[in-house]
Amino acid sequence: MIPAVQSTEPGLQFQTMKELQTLIETGIKEGNVTDAVPALELKHLFIPGAYARSVWRPAGTLIVGKTHRFACFTFLMTGRMRIWTEDGVQDRIAGEFWTSPAGAKRVTFAYEDSLLVTVHPTNETDPDLLEIELTIPEIEALENKL
Repeated sequence: MIPAVQSTEPGLQFQTMKELQTLIETGIKEGNVTDAVPALELKHLFIPGAYARSVWRPAGTLIVGKTHRFACFTFLMTGRMRIWTEDGVQDRIAGEFWTSPAGAKRVTFAYEDSLLVTVHPTNETDPDLLEIELTIPEIEALENKL
């Protein structure tokens, strides 16, 4: 599961994405922040050789994503978002699309209700197996950064 919370303040203060992820998970456990995962609308689409995953999130949702094992296409279909990566911060608006490199991990904040779609090369069609195939477990991702 990805950590996601409702927030009104996009001016985040964190040193690493892992630190932010831990703050969110602790806040959810302690009841200090609202778990937004139930509000997310996730859809999966498949064609031979490709998988598209869309995540709709309401305005104010902050998500710490998983580390992607392979490069993928990313499309912001609706809304406006701020996206943090290890390479910096970008504000994106509906209609923009870009490539996300292998090893990418993102933190996203939705200023408006937003729909983000990623497209991955794969022949797998089981969403549980896709998570294993397309993402890197946190411990492995941390070890690769050392």
